[in-house]
Amino acid sequence: MGKRNEWGNERRAIDGTREGVRQGALERALAAVEAMGETDAVVVPATPSPAMLSAGARRGGVSEDIAARVYQAMILAGVR
Repeated sequence: MGKRNEWGNERRAIDGTREGVRQGALERALAAVEAMGETDAVVVPATPSPAMLSAGARRGGVSEDIAARVYQAMILAGVR
């Protein structure tokens, strides 16, 4: 019975450590999102949706193919 209790204690310690790691990761992620709000950064998909391409093409007076190329160039320019 003693070994069983030891394993239970170890298991609880491991579970507590995992929870601490998860909590730390969550706090860092929330801090990153908050920091983004303090800048002009936005999160956009790497590949534009058909609606995005259509809107960009109409606004720019270009084809959707050109709009896709412009979008990709802007994404690549923003990657550091």
